[in-house]
Amino acid sequence: AATTSTSSSTDTTAPTPAETAPEFITAAPSSPLLAERAEVDLEQGVVSVWLSQPVSGLDWTAVTLYDSSPLPHSSLQLTGSVQRRALDTGVQYAHTLSAVELNTLRQWRTPNLFVTVARSFASGENGEAVREITLVDALAASVITDASPPTLQTFVFHSGLNTITLEFSEPMDVTALQPNNFMVQPVAS
Repeated sequence: AATTSTSSSTDTTAPTPAETAPEFITAAPSSPLLAERAEVDLEQGVVSVWLSQPVSGLDWTAVTLYDSSPLPHSSLQLTGSVQRRALDTGVQYAHTLSAVELNTLRQWRTPNLFVTVARSFASGENGEAVREITLVDALAASVITDASPPTLQTFVFHSGLNTITLEFSEPMDVTALQPNNFMVQPVAS
């Protein structure tokens, strides 16, 4: 006669990580890395930076723009106001340039600008700092050039000096001015 035997054995192998993991795992917060995009709009007077996630505590003095001239580069450390616009691929942060900042950038007359960002620029929602971008790995910014012609804001005629002082809406290349094209006429009453 045949006999049937059953035996039970205890499994002594170690549990897999999936078997011992808690019901949910919280991922470590990722740094709000500066996305591969920055834009300088010289027409609207705005610098925009796209980050991978929302941030808080923006400090625009931690952002510096550089021109593409040979060393030493001209640089402009930002100051001023901020606006926030959400985008599909992250978050866009825009800095409205002051008149001094905008005129400085227009005077550089360069199609290539570079952006550096210090860690103090912003912190993520969990307190993590923005990844620093130095001049060594500076982010190339796309530049929207100023296509609007400058306008004459004010003028003063100094009759005793035979001079006219002109003030334009933006910096002018004085070597391009052609004073023989100016005409002074009395105003009809």
